[in-house]
Amino acid sequence: MPSAAQKGQYWKSRTKKFLEAAGYQVAFLERMLWIEGPSGRIPVKRDQLASDLLAVNREEILFVQVKGGISRRSQLAAARNEFGRYAFPAGTKQWIVCWAPRARRPEVIVVSEGPCGQLERELAPRRKLRKADLPLFARAR
Repeated sequence: MPSAAQKGQYWKSRTKKFLEAAGYQVAFLERMLWIEGPSGRIPVKRDQLASDLLAVNREEILFVQVKGGISRRSQLAAARNEFGRYAFPAGTKQWIVCWAPRARRPEVIVVSEGPCGQLERELAPRRKLRKADLPLFARAR
């Protein structure tokens, strides 16, 4: 039985082959970090810029998040929210590539084309609600 890391690597390699066949040059955007645990160092993978792959051709730059397997659609909202945390420049596209089991071609979901997300300093601070602002049913009795 393959592990979750092996399954993810399989879907990423299929996506890389798919994008290279479409004329893109593809690079992996995962970092391997080591965390000190009680029994030694533990390897942990982290995505850069909420993407698994970076694909480039003469016209465009793609930031690609790859999902695969039976539960591929369950994490779409989280992937969209993760893309929204970063400020992407104009001329870039953010894709989510979903692979169904035994599929020959993936389903490509275009999350955004052009600028996406906001920088932290540009975000307005959250307004703190007072008890008087809450609906009647939420007030203490």
